[in-house]
Amino acid sequence: MLRRMNLNTKMVPRIQIQRKVALYFGT
Repeated sequence: MLRRMNLNTKMVPRIQIQRKVALYFGT
């Protein structure tokens, strides 16, 4: 589980942020 979290955070850190921003903005 830790490996998956680390990979997810190191693999697509910008996508997650952009997705949260898009959801926050509602685009």
